[in-house]
Amino acid sequence: MSHKLDIVFYVAGMPFHGNTLKTKSLGGSETMGLLMARAMAKRGHKVAMFSENDKPDKYDGVNYLPISM
Repeated sequence: MSHKLDIVFYVAGMPFHGNTLKTKSLGGSETMGLLMARAMAKRGHKVAMFSENDKPDKYDGVNYLPISM
């Protein structure tokens, strides 16, 4: 890919981070945001996800950050 993008997602709602789907279900908006962020990171883009979460970290190439940041 010749053009890499900086992509930011802001998904307010249920708390989640990159490993949430391994342990519990999410709402549709949260699930779609998480899956879309993963897909964009897999394509080589730099992706940040702002969500209600208590475990900021990098999962599957996506930086998960608290909305408060």
